[in-house]
Amino acid sequence: GYKKLCQRLTQQKFFFRERPFQPYHIYSILKNPLYYGEIKGGSLGKYLGTFEPILSKTIFLQAQEIRQSRCTAKKDTYPYLLRQKIRCPFCGRHLSSKYQWNTKKTKTLHYYHCT
Repeated sequence: GYKKLCQRLTQQKFFFRERPFQPYHIYSILKNPLYYGEIKGGSLGKYLGTFEPILSKTIFLQAQEIRQSRCTAKKDTYPYLLRQKIRCPFCGRHLSSKYQWNTKKTKTLHYYHCT
């Protein structure tokens, strides 16, 4: 996982901006196509940079597959009674249902909002 990678990088004296790697650093590197050389150029679209990439595209794509296979999507199974029945008074769209834990994580708040 990301923590083990951070530990290995720290043991081998690799740092991220002069600090030890953190799991979110690894996550952002493995998610960013810039590290295999692809640059998003706004109106130019995507193109390959002239610099030497840190990762090969093959390793980058393998990392994406592994990362996505380990990701578990949370599905909201709560039976919202007003789902697809109420509309936003401003734009007329159906309201989306959502839930959120309170700050102490003792109860769940279910509500509707405009998308």
